[in-house]
Amino acid sequence: MVTNFPFIIQADFVLASSRETILLDNKWNQGILECVPSAFMEAFRTLVAGSYEAPVSSLIYLFKFIPIHSSRHGNFNHVREEIKAKLAEEKIIPIETFSNQKHFYKPREVCRLLRKFRNILTKARQEGVYILIQSSNLADGVSEDIYLELLYFVAKNWQRFYKSKIVNIPLIKYVASDGIRSFFSLHECRHHNAKRAVLADSGRTCSWMITWNNVFACATNQWFMPESTQQAIPQLHTNQRLLEWLANDVNVLTLNVYSFADVLCSSIDNSKLVIAYAHFLYHSLSNGFLSTREVDDLCKSMPLVDNYGSITKSRQEVLVPANVSKWAGLIVSSNPWTYENYIELGKAYLNASSYAGQYTDYGKLIGFLKTHVGASDIPYISPPNAGFSAADTPLTKENALLLLDWIQKLKYRGVNLPEMFLKGLKEGRWLKVTCGYRPPSKSFLIGSWLEKLLQSGSVLVDIPLIDESFYGDRINKYKEELKTVGVMFDYEEACEFIGKELMCRAASLSLRKSHVLLMLNSIQYLRKSLLPFDKFVDNIKEGSWLKTSCGVRSPVGSVLNGSEWQVASQISDIPFIDHDYFGEEIYNYKVELKLLGVIVDFNGNYQVVIEHLKLPSNLASLTAEAILLIMECIKHSNVPIEVLNLLRGTSFLKTNIGFKTPSECFLYDPVWGCILEVFSITNLLLNPTDGPFIDENWYGPKIASFQKELNAIGVIGEVEKGCSLLASHLDSLSDHDNIVKIYMYLFEQNWKPKEKSAKKIWVLDGINGGKWVDSEECIIHDPAKLFAGSKFYFLEDIYDSNILEFFNAILKVKNKPSLDDYVDLWNDWGSSVKQLSHDECCRFWKSISKLLSSKHETKLAESFIKLPATSRNDNIFLLDKEDAFIPDNLHMMKLFEREILFLLCKEATSLQHDVKLKNVDPNNIFNLQGLAKLILGFLACSSLEMEPKKRHEAVQNFLNLSFHETKEPINVSYSLSLSSGKIITKKANKRVRWESQSCKFIIQKMDGAPDEILKYATYFSEAISEGVLRENHDHVPALTDLITTGFFLKFKNEEIDFLMESKNLQIEHEDEEFLSSAFPFACFTFIC
Repeated sequence: MVTNFPFIIQADFVLASSRETILLDNKWNQGILECVPSAFMEAFRTLVAGSYEAPVSSLIYLFKFIPIHSSRHGNFNHVREEIKAKLAEEKIIPIETFSNQKHFYKPREVCRLLRKFRNILTKARQEGVYILIQSSNLADGVSEDIYLELLYFVAKNWQRFYKSKIVNIPLIKYVASDGIRSFFSLHECRHHNAKRAVLADSGRTCSWMITWNNVFACATNQWFMPESTQQAIPQLHTNQRLLEWLANDVNVLTLNVYSFADVLCSSIDNSKLVIAYAHFLYHSLSNGFLSTREVDDLCKSMPLVDNYGSITKSRQEVLVPANVSKWAGLIVSSNPWTYENYIELGKAYLNASSYAGQYTDYGKLIGFLKTHVGASDIPYISPPNAGFSAADTPLTKENALLLLDWIQKLKYRGVNLPEMFLKGLKEGRWLKVTCGYRPPSKSFLIGSWLEKLLQSGSVLVDIPLIDESFYGDRINKYKEELKTVGVMFDYEEACEFIGKELMCRAASLSLRKSHVLLMLNSIQYLRKSLLPFDKFVDNIKEGSWLKTSCGVRSPVGSVLNGSEWQVASQISDIPFIDHDYFGEEIYNYKVELKLLGVIVDFNGNYQVVIEHLKLPSNLASLTAEAILLIMECIKHSNVPIEVLNLLRGTSFLKTNIGFKTPSECFLYDPVWGCILEVFSITNLLLNPTDGPFIDENWYGPKIASFQKELNAIGVIGEVEKGCSLLASHLDSLSDHDNIVKIYMYLFEQNWKPKEKSAKKIWVLDGINGGKWVDSEECIIHDPAKLFAGSKFYFLEDIYDSNILEFFNAILKVKNKPSLDDYVDLWNDWGSSVKQLSHDECCRFWKSISKLLSSKHETKLAESFIKLPATSRNDNIFLLDKEDAFIPDNLHMMKLFEREILFLLCKEATSLQHDVKLKNVDPNNIFNLQGLAKLILGFLACSSLEMEPKKRHEAVQNFLNLSFHETKEPINVSYSLSLSSGKIITKKANKRVRWESQSCKFIIQKMDGAPDEILKYATYFSEAISEGVLRENHDHVPALTDLITTGFFLKFKNEEIDFLMESKNLQIEHEDEEFLSSAFPFACFTFIC
C-alpha cells in the first residue's frame, strides 16, 4: 500500500485476505498509526541532535524525511498533520550565527534572509560590525558604500517593506545642529510635517548649506545628509533609482542655495534668525553662491526686524536706522509713517556679527540692505500718501533746504508727490516769511521790482513774502520746488491773494468806507497802469462788502443810483449803493464798479426791476409811466408767474369806464369793428367810447405796442377772446334771428367754449317764443320720429342745416338719441301707455338693433321694465317682464290664446272624489310584457345607460301599479299667475293618469272614435314616460315617442322586437332574467 511518506513504517499491521492492503478501519491498525507521529519525532530529534558538531550544511538532507505530500488515504493524511503539529513546537531549525556555534529555534521563530541582504550582512561582518548584538546599528557601523547598498536594497524591495516594522528603524543619516551625525526613521521622514532630510544639489554648495543649516535648523526642521554620504551617492551605479526612492517615498528634498534660502525665508519667525538670514544672503552673494538677481528676488519677501524688535514680512518702504539717517533730523520724532507700512530698520543691522564662520564688519550689512532691500534715507525716500508732521512746525534753515532738496531729488527721479503728503507741505506753517511762519500756499517769492507795486495792497492786507535774508541765496535754487508746494511767484497771484484775504476779512468784519474806496482806487491804478487785475476783481466781486439801500451785499446786481431810476423806484426795491455813506466820491469809480458787476446806468436793465419788484398795495395809484415800465419788464425779461397772476387779479388798468382787471378790458383794434356791429344788434352798450377799452389818452399811443404783453396778463385783444366775451352775454338775448346771427358769427370765427363751462341753447317753445335750455336736453336729429313730446328738443326742427354742425362740433350736442335715451323712452311708454302700434314698435326696435352690441345686452336686459306682448288680435301691449313669456308648448299656447300672454306657473290634475274606478287586467288592454321589454331596452341602450339595478326598479314600480278604468274624464288644470295676483285657470282632458302615492294607473275608457286614438296613445305614453323617468325628465320626449309607436303595434312581442331592432335597442342578460321572473309563463325571443 502506498502511504506517500518519505520513510517506511515497519509494524505488524492486520492485512486483508489478499495480503496487499492494510485494513485502515481496524482498531489494531489505527492504534499503530496513532503511535507513528511520536516515533517519527523521537527519531528526527535523535538525528538532529546527533549531528551537533557537523556543519549546518550537512543538516539539509535530514529535512527530506518530513512528510510534505498528501496521501490518497485520510488516515495517512491525519498522521502527516500530527507530525507537522509536533514539528512546529520543536527547536529544529538552525540559524545563522556567523560563527561555529550552532543554535536551533522553532520554525515560527526563524526568518529566511534574502541573498542580497545576506551579502550586505556578510560585508558588514567583514568590517567588524557585530550584527547579532541587539544594540548594534548596522547603518551607523558600515562604510558609506555598504550604507548606500543597504539603502538601495530597501528601495528595491520597498513594496515588501513599506508596511513592515522596518519603517521604524533609524536608517536615514543627517547632520544635527551640533554637527553630530544622527538618524531618522523612515516613518519620521514620511510623516506629514515631520523632520525632513535634505540633499544639496551639488558638492560645491553642500558644505556651505550644511554649515548655515546648523544656524537655522531649529526653525526649518530640515537637516542635510552628511557631506560624505552626498559625495558617495554619485559614485553608486544605481544612484538614479536610489535618488528617486529617497525623493518619492522618503520625502528627501534636493535643494540649491536659492531654494534653501527661500525655505528659510518662509520658516524663520525669530528676530535673531531674521538678522542671521540677512547675513546669510549677504555672505552667499559675496561668496558667489547666489547671484544678484536671486538675492533681489529673495529680498522682496525677506522678513525684517524694525526698530522695536518686531518682525514684519510686508512693507511699503524701508528706512535706515535713525541714528545713521538724515530723516530723523528733519522729522525729529520717531518714524511718522508706521501706519503706512514704512519700516525703520533695527539697530542690530548695524552691528558687527559672525554666523557660520563668516564675519561682518560694522555697517557693512546696511549697505547691502540699501542695494537689495531698498533701505533709504532722505532725499531718496519716496513719501507715502499721508501727512508730514514736520511740516506742522517751523523748520530751521537747514531742514527747510533739506526738505526742498528732497522734493528736487524726487522730481528728478520722476516720482509724483502723493496728494496727502503734498497737501501737508502746502498747508503746514513751516516756511519763514516776512511776517512770521506761513504755509507755502499762502506765501510769495516776488522780485524786488514788483514789491513796490504791491505797496497799495499791503495797506489792505499783510502779504507774506519769503524771508530771503533768512534763507540766503540758496532759496532761489528751489523755485520749481517752491512752486510745487504752493508758493506764488507772479503779480496776478498776489492780487488774487489780496482779494481772497479781503473777502475773508469782510466775512467776519464789514469793510470800512476807506477800505472800499482804497480797493476801487487800486483797481483804477492797475487798470490805468495796464497791469492784470482780473483775478483780483474776480475774488472780490462775489463777496458781500458793499453797503446798499438793502444792506451789505455783493457788488454784482447792486445799482449806482441816477435820475433814470426814478420811475423804477415806484415799483421795485432796487439795491442802490448807499450815497449818504459813500458820498459823491463813489461816482469817480463808475468804470471800476461796472467791472465788479455794479449796474451803473439803466440801459434796459428790466430784469433788475423784476428781481426786486415790490408793487404797492394799491396798483391803481401807479402813474402811467410806471404801468408802461411794467409792460416793458414783461416784454424784455422773465417775469415770475406769481407776478403775472397778481396783475391778472388786480383792477389797475384805466379804461373808459374806470379801473378794471385785465380780463375785463379790451385793447382797441380795427378788427373789433365787426364785433361792434354784432353788438349793435343786441343793444349792448359796447362802443369804443363807453366800453371797457384801455384809455389811450391816459397811457398814450405807446400802450398799443404792448398788445402781446397785455394779452399775457388777460387783456382781450384778439378776436377769438372777444368771441368768448360775446358768448358770455348771449343768454341775455331773446330775439331768435339775432341769436342765430351770433351763432353763425361764433361758428365762422371757430370759437370754442371752455371745457367745463355751462352750455345753453336757444329753443322755440311755441308759447313764449323761446327759452334757453341746457345742451344735454337737446338732440340734433330724431331719425325714427319716436321722441315727439319727449323731454328732448330736436334742433333739426328749429335751425337750418347749415348751423346744425356748430351745435354738434362746438357745443357737443348729440347728433342722434343714444341707447340710454331709447331705454328711457321705452320705460316712459311703459308707464304712460298700454298699447303700441305695430309701426311704432318696429321703428323702435330697428333703432335699438343699430345701437346694440354684445356688451350692451346685459345692461339692456336690466334696464327694460316692460316688454311687448301680443295676443290673437295682434295688438301690442307693454307688460311687466314677469307677465310675458315666449311659448315653447303649442298645446299650452292654444289653451291661452285668447288671453294676454302670461307666464305659465303650475299644472294640477283633478279627479272627482266620487268617480267609479273598475279594476282591469292590463293584458286585456295592451301587452304588458312587450311594453316592459320596450322600456328596458330604452333604459339600457339610450344615452341614459342606466345601471341594471336602477332600470329594474323603474320598470318594477310600473308593474306594481294596479290598473283601473273609468268612464269619467281625467282633467288637468293649468294656472297662470298675473303680477297683479290674479290667477287664470284652464282645463284639459288627459285621459290617462299615474298616481304614484296610491300606486294606481287610471285609464279613461276609450269610445273607439278614430280621432281620439292618437290623443289617447300620446297621453298614455306621456304618463308612463313621466312616471318611469321621474329623475331624468329630459329623456321623457324620446321615450314617449317610442311607447306611442309601440301602442299602435299593441306591444306585440314580434313587432316590439322589430321596433327595438330598428331603433338599435336591446336588453342585456340581467334584463332577460328580470323579465323571466316578472313574467314566468311568457316566452321571449331576444334580439342580440
